[in-house]
Amino acid sequence: MHKIIDNYLPEAEFNELKANFTPKAVDTQGIINVPWVYLDEQITSNEPAHLTKVSKVDVVSKVHSWFLSHLMWSGAIQSGTLQYLIPLLAKIDPVAVSRIQANLTVQQDKKARSKFHIDYAGDNLKQSQMNTSIYYLNTTDGGTLLEDGTEIDCIANRLVTYPYKTYHSAVLCTDQSYRIVINLNYFKDIEWGNPT
Repeated sequence: MHKIIDNYLPEAEFNELKANFTPKAVDTQGIINVPWVYLDEQITSNEPAHLTKVSKVDVVSKVHSWFLSHLMWSGAIQSGTLQYLIPLLAKIDPVAVSRIQANLTVQQDKKARSKFHIDYAGDNLKQSQMNTSIYYLNTTDGGTLLEDGTEIDCIANRLVTYPYKTYHSAVLCTDQSYRIVINLNYFKDIEWGNPT
C-alpha cells in the first residue's frame, strides 16, 4: 500500500528546496549549502531471498554502489540543514521524526538497483505505525521499486509514502547526472485507503 502525491510543494518552495540540495561549486562566500558525505555501499545487509525476482533490474555491483548522503535527523543528531525542509515538514506534519536523510546517486551506464531493504529494521518497531516517504528532487529514469513489484517513477516534487515495513529498492538513473531524494521516516496518523 502506498500513496503518491505529485506537485507536493508549491513551485517556489520546491525550487528553493531543490536549489539548496543541488550539487554546485562553492559559492562566492565559500559556503556549501549541503555537505555531502561519501558512503561505500548503499545497502550492506543481504536482500531477502523472496525479493530477488521482483524486478528484472539487476542489483548494482559493489563498484558502482557508492553514493553521497547527508543525514539531517537521526535521534539526537539534527543538522543545520533542517531549515531547508521547513515547508516539506510543515506539509507532512509528522507527530515525531525518526530519521531524515538525503541521498544522491550518480548516473550509470545501465540501469541497476539497490538491494531491497527497509530503512529501519530494529526489533523495537515491530508493531510501529512508522511511515517512510521518499521526496524526489529531480526527474530521472531511476525510480523506486516496491516489494509487490510496483515501480514508482522518479518525478521532481513527488512524495511517495508507504508503511515503513515495506521493502523497497532505489533504481539508479541513466538519463541524468544524478538522482537526489530525501528519505523520511516518521510517525503520523495516516488512513491507508485505496493505493494511488
